[in-house]
Amino acid sequence: MESESRDSQRRANFTDLALTLFRKKHGRAEQNQKVQALTPHVPGLVTFADHTRALPWSTEYHSVLMFADISGFTSLCEQYSAMEKSGIDELTSTLNAYMGAIVDGILSSDGDVLKYAGDAILALWRVNVESELPAALDRVIQCCLDIQRHCGEWDTDIGVKLTVKMGIAAGDMTMTFLGNDEFRHYVELGQVVSDVNKAESFCKSGYVVMSPSAWELCNCGRYEYEVMEDGAHIRVLEMKPEPVVARTSSSEVVKHRERRFSLTDGAPHFMQSQGRRMSLATSTVHEDNVSSPPGRPLVGTRNSLDLEDTVAEASARKTGFSSKTMTGVLKLRNVVQTVKAMRLEETLRLYVLSPVLKKIDDNQPLEFLSEMRQVSIVFMNLVLDDNVNSTEQLQKIFDVVFSHIKVVHGSLNKIFLFDKGCTFLVIFGLPGFKHERDCAHALENSVKMKTVIDKLPGIQRVSIGVTTGTTFCGVIGHARRHEYSVIGRKVNMAARLMMQYPNKVTCDDDTFQSCRLPPENFVVLVTKRMKGLQNIGLIREFSLPDVNKDSSGIENSLPYFEYPLLGRNEEKNMFLGEIHNLLDNGKHRHLVFVGSAGMGKTRLLDALCYIAAQENLKVISCSLNLLNVNTAYFLARHLLRMLLSSCGYSQEVEKEPAVLETMRLCGMDQHIAAVVDLLSTKPIPPSHMNQASVTARTQVFEFLTHMCLDSMGPTAVIVDDMHFSDKESWSCVKALSEHPHCLLALATRPNAIENPPCPEAYSLFNVKTSIVTDVYGLDLSLVSALACQVLEVVSIPKDLDNVLRDMSQGVPSWVEQLLRDMYDKRQILIRYTDLVPTTFRASVVVPKQTFITKLTNIGKATERRRPRTARRFSDIDSITPEASPEAMLADLGFKFTTQSKVRGTFELRTCVMAPGKTAEDIQVPGAMKDLVVARIDSMRATEQLIVKCAAVLEPPFTRQSVEEVLPQANTFKVSTSLKRLYENGTFTCSSVSSRLSSSRRREDVGRARGECCCPRGDHEEGEVMCNSLMFRHKLLKDTAQEMLMGKQKQHLHLKAAEFIARGVKDIRGNVPYQLFVQNRKESEAEKIHTHEENALTDEETSKRFRTILKSGEMLPHLHLILEGAVIDKRRNSLLEQLLPVYDRMAFHYNAADDMYSLLDTQTEAGLVCIVLKRNGQAMSWLEETTIPFRKLAVSNQPSEVVRKYKNIQAGLKRLIGKSFLQLGQLPEARQYLTEAAGLLDMTEPSSKTDTRFQMFKLRLSPFPRFIYFTKGGSVRHLKPASRRTVERGHLLGDLCRLHKEQGNKDLLILDAWRHSANIVGREVHIHQVLESYIHIIQACRTRGWSSRAHRLESELYATCCARSHELLYDDVKALATTLGEGALHCLSAGNVAQATDRGEVAAKIVGHMSHTRLTVRIYPILAMAYLAANRPQDCQDLLDKLNEIYADLEGWGVDTWGTILALELMISPGIPTQTFFMCLQKASVYLKNYDAVIDGSVARYYIAMCIAVWYSRRGQWQTAQGWFDYWEHYDLGEHNYITLSARCKKVECMLLAMCRAIQRGTDRAYDRIKTDVVKEFYSLKKLLKKSPGLKPRAYHLRAYFSLLLGKVTSARSYLIACVQQCKKQGNLLEFWLVRHDWRQWSKQMSTNSLDTTWVDSVDEHFLDWRLRLTRGEEVLYTLPLPQERVVRRNRWWRSNKIKPLPLE
Repeated sequence: MESESRDSQRRANFTDLALTLFRKKHGRAEQNQKVQALTPHVPGLVTFADHTRALPWSTEYHSVLMFADISGFTSLCEQYSAMEKSGIDELTSTLNAYMGAIVDGILSSDGDVLKYAGDAILALWRVNVESELPAALDRVIQCCLDIQRHCGEWDTDIGVKLTVKMGIAAGDMTMTFLGNDEFRHYVELGQVVSDVNKAESFCKSGYVVMSPSAWELCNCGRYEYEVMEDGAHIRVLEMKPEPVVARTSSSEVVKHRERRFSLTDGAPHFMQSQGRRMSLATSTVHEDNVSSPPGRPLVGTRNSLDLEDTVAEASARKTGFSSKTMTGVLKLRNVVQTVKAMRLEETLRLYVLSPVLKKIDDNQPLEFLSEMRQVSIVFMNLVLDDNVNSTEQLQKIFDVVFSHIKVVHGSLNKIFLFDKGCTFLVIFGLPGFKHERDCAHALENSVKMKTVIDKLPGIQRVSIGVTTGTTFCGVIGHARRHEYSVIGRKVNMAARLMMQYPNKVTCDDDTFQSCRLPPENFVVLVTKRMKGLQNIGLIREFSLPDVNKDSSGIENSLPYFEYPLLGRNEEKNMFLGEIHNLLDNGKHRHLVFVGSAGMGKTRLLDALCYIAAQENLKVISCSLNLLNVNTAYFLARHLLRMLLSSCGYSQEVEKEPAVLETMRLCGMDQHIAAVVDLLSTKPIPPSHMNQASVTARTQVFEFLTHMCLDSMGPTAVIVDDMHFSDKESWSCVKALSEHPHCLLALATRPNAIENPPCPEAYSLFNVKTSIVTDVYGLDLSLVSALACQVLEVVSIPKDLDNVLRDMSQGVPSWVEQLLRDMYDKRQILIRYTDLVPTTFRASVVVPKQTFITKLTNIGKATERRRPRTARRFSDIDSITPEASPEAMLADLGFKFTTQSKVRGTFELRTCVMAPGKTAEDIQVPGAMKDLVVARIDSMRATEQLIVKCAAVLEPPFTRQSVEEVLPQANTFKVSTSLKRLYENGTFTCSSVSSRLSSSRRREDVGRARGECCCPRGDHEEGEVMCNSLMFRHKLLKDTAQEMLMGKQKQHLHLKAAEFIARGVKDIRGNVPYQLFVQNRKESEAEKIHTHEENALTDEETSKRFRTILKSGEMLPHLHLILEGAVIDKRRNSLLEQLLPVYDRMAFHYNAADDMYSLLDTQTEAGLVCIVLKRNGQAMSWLEETTIPFRKLAVSNQPSEVVRKYKNIQAGLKRLIGKSFLQLGQLPEARQYLTEAAGLLDMTEPSSKTDTRFQMFKLRLSPFPRFIYFTKGGSVRHLKPASRRTVERGHLLGDLCRLHKEQGNKDLLILDAWRHSANIVGREVHIHQVLESYIHIIQACRTRGWSSRAHRLESELYATCCARSHELLYDDVKALATTLGEGALHCLSAGNVAQATDRGEVAAKIVGHMSHTRLTVRIYPILAMAYLAANRPQDCQDLLDKLNEIYADLEGWGVDTWGTILALELMISPGIPTQTFFMCLQKASVYLKNYDAVIDGSVARYYIAMCIAVWYSRRGQWQTAQGWFDYWEHYDLGEHNYITLSARCKKVECMLLAMCRAIQRGTDRAYDRIKTDVVKEFYSLKKLLKKSPGLKPRAYHLRAYFSLLLGKVTSARSYLIACVQQCKKQGNLLEFWLVRHDWRQWSKQMSTNSLDTTWVDSVDEHFLDWRLRLTRGEEVLYTLPLPQERVVRRNRWWRSNKIKPLPLE
């Protein structure tokens, strides 16, 4: 037991150890990954500097510097930015391609990029000792010459030529590190920095210029050069060819030179290595390392770190060893220890801008940072004294700049130090730091920074240039070394302003227009000419009045609003409830209102002030601003002063004896100094900000405020913009909230809640005594009222109201910005107009009076005392016409009305659209977009990415689709961010819009954000986040989409399309792709089924084919098709679901510029529409394919590609022709099909002679055989069919359908033959084989080749059974249709058994498919076969099934064939399954409404003749004549089994009428009818040669006609022929009818001319016909004979004693 215990303990210890090691390894891997993402953003010198030293510190290096200045970037940015959608993407691609090529040359020659300066690059080659400078200079010169050779003139696709000029200097450089614990930067100092800058100034495009000191160090004899105009600087032209010297290291030298720089091995390789796009974020250190030549350290190579020097020095300082002796494993171990001690990740983060860090932290591609963005650029130049300590001085300047810009969300991007002084580049408005007042912040802080820096010692002057405009902002450079930078005209302009206007703060006109600061703060200066800039515009100097005034003395109070608050009833009621709790029991909660900028928080707090005042609470209010953040205790001082004043105390508390005595009694007298600090107007010095002093001030504040609150009673403290509070005041506010008489109402932005500035703020927001509630936009019904308040009018146009609703989405500041912009552009006007009831009533919106009435102090208090719910606006249409103008105006609340000079009219201050302006002319102003961009930037990084990516999705979109398109998405982060965006109103439920339109009361649908309106099942309970999302604000969606680059959009659109395609992959398996292409990817259904039946070899298929063909029967093998074919009964309903999906897929593929996928999607959509018989949509889809097809079919493609495109184009034209064919538009169909034939090099006969010639050629060729085995019995090997062959087969099939519709039999036979010959011996899809069989069968039937058609039908069925695993829905449907038609042809040919066999197979197939429309076509044919076979029970079963189907169908005449079959059963076998009255009623309705399922004329002809026969047999001749006359309308000359059967019934009616004429002795009628009957029999004789299936019936009627003529012998011969045909054809029904008539005629008949027993029996036995059928009782009708013929026949019969007919 003890051993087992020890083993168990050892295993546990081992498990713990393994887990510990795994966690450490995983943590190191994650840290290494972040380090690898950070290192490309800083140079190697920064990466491995000793960051443990106190800032600021400096270090010196022996180095060679190269300064490369690129020309043409500004023009490039301007032209690309004008290209709108694709410009930013092309700009980024061009920038990184060109800069990447240059940087690759630098890195390949062992250099490192020290800094990117916009469109310039400062590169470094560092050496260990000064003696290595000449060799390093040689490498640098060679690198520069290579760069000039490959990149000296770089042509772009828009015609802008990029050039580069380079200066080189060598010497000692000092690297100074500045910063603090939040942000750090580095500055290059030294003579070498000034030298390289001066050398570059002598350069022109394509030059390489060296400083004099560098030229002295290098080997001058190796270069061709020229001296510059100053006589000192040297331009290097080229390197002299070296003499060939046999050295062992020559190969190494050659390899090294080849490795230095190559255009093919440089930037293009770097870009290709990143895949489809350059992923700067995913580039790693080890992937692109450049190996160093043997024996030489990689002193400057990017991320191939200087292990011999940089790290070794740091390691030596740590360990005490010399760097020269640290080699091998010991040296590597010390390097690792040094890097670990540096805490590299934490250190490098301090040197990277926050926008970049956000992307790195969220593991997002840095490409999403590249954009054209409106920013404000601040260039500040400082001229320093020579005798000051530059390191300490730069740190002081850094502290001033950073402290000022941090407050207003500015970003310090670059610091340069050249001979012209030190330059700081600050940017306002970068991603994540956008503010609506960026321009104003840039100007105000520039003045403040200049004021402070001017006072620093050693500063000669400070010059600042400020510009605002759209600028390229993004990561530029190489995958192994890049930086976030800004490039553009405005950047250059700010730098020029800084230098041209010394010792001033100047700005351009765009900054002046955008800042909205008082004009008196600006002075217009003389515009100077600036290098590289045109159309500069006005230049102004900016200054702040009384800028030295201490901000702590400014009284911040809430603004007073003249109009009533709109909406916000929930917030007001919440505040009122807490007031009641405060007054009742003191158990109240504080309120924190959270909302983005412009949501109306200030206006809400103003209303809360008055509510508190009306509830007898003391009110202390304050409104903070951005200037108060850095003023310690600003908010605490302000609140304390307000409270003391409300209690009647002086602000000089030290002079109040009562207060001092109270403090002494409470032991607070030792904190008098803290009292002085809190109540002083001067800033608290830093020396007084120790922890003891802070605690003392908090205690004093708590004591004094509690003393005041005890004296005042219940008090409401209301503070706006709490996110601008200084950190020191948060603890004071927290202390204030603990007093039972104090009710806090704070307003802040979401950032303060998500990232509290201090622990006290976090505690205040998350304590149970605080309620944090979101403030969103106004209800859209209140937008018109807000617009009227802003414009001070009584009405606005309806069009304007709609525009404001759509663009603002209820955000108050957006409404004001839109109105301001429209008013400035004169798109809207303010007018005093007379009331015109008709036009005024129809075109304007008027809010309620309470909304647009200005409030006086009394009125306002009254309003606050009784808050009411804001109701919906009403327009003038709701006013009753009886109201007088005065009453109407009063009801509508026309506050701004004046009596007009014309009596009886009023003048109104209204807003109208400017003449010629409409709602469509109103565009979103740029200021509005800035507000939206600021809102997006205020989101977290993951939220920003979600918003941008979701903007490309078509609404509604799902959470899964968002996760799919996000690059490198973290599921947990995405889910959390989506929930947050849903709750804050960025996204909303897509069902909200439909609910809004269907709801009458707006209050019912003004729901809180985050509530789903989608229908849910009973099992879905609780809070469930909606999965059908859309953007709440369209403007937000559009702006977010515009922030993406073109390639980014394309990539996201492509991912979205692929996600949608995967979602419907299973449904798309039902698409009949075989109708268009052969080699397309298998659908899912095809793939699964093909794999299941893949075991069938060619031999097995051939064997199955021969077995089925030899048997000659179809029904026994039907199970092979039913079990093997892919038949989805829901196919059409599933395809219906695809139609809206295709729209979205096509949209995304088009936006992704994926023309191949777009063409496939459009073609597939057209194909699905054709299958669903939506021919209009099909043609629309197919006509849209011309756009992607033209882009793909480029004329200079190879011949095989052009031929491929021709095949595709032919297929598209064929499908359009197919759509026209289905629509019945035959000429248009023929046009498109002919064009398709021309593209496939096929010619249709142009004349009858040509057709006959083609037919003659076909007759000489053997008939196509589809048999899968040769005559010897071996399997026939099939050749694979080309795309062209398959497309020709499809086209010939459609041409056959066209010829069939046009009745062109010759062309039908010709193309059917060609179709079969096209695919015989080819390995094609079963659909092609099936289609070819069908058309050749139809051609054979047309020519009367019944035996050949019969053989082909058997082959077709055997082929389908043998290859059943390949059959799809359409194939099985076509097979069933063909077999049904074959059954009808078998009936016409007189083969009842085969007709029954084919009909039963077709019926079982359509029953298995549940194809209703096809069922009602097949079942009547099978029922006719059952009748001919004398199987009335089976026929009646089919009729019952048909009636069930008809009950579900709609439209007139759908049950026509059910009625026909019921009449046929009554007339022929005498089985009354329905009453004749029911059949007559249905038939009457059908003939009145011309609509039918099959051929309308044939059905009407047949049913009319059936009813005529019925009435003729009953002797109702007048009614019978009315139905009989229909034959003239419906007998259109079509000849088949059904029409001939109807014609036989017509002849029967005529014979019965002839019998009646004989009976009545009307000779004239007799002669006329006899003549007509003879003509009918003559016509029937011709028709029966082609359709012998009705011969028995015709012979039967001919025998009856002979008896009526008294020709008994002739009658007997016809009856014998009838019996023989019945036996031959298997027509048992006619056989029984002949037998019955013969027997009845041979008996002694009564004197009546008609057999009335049949009529009585059919009417009387309607309900028991099944019982009589079971008993064998017959109810057959006997054709009657007149009395004279009966008597004469009986005598003749007895006298001649003729033998009976052979009936058995």
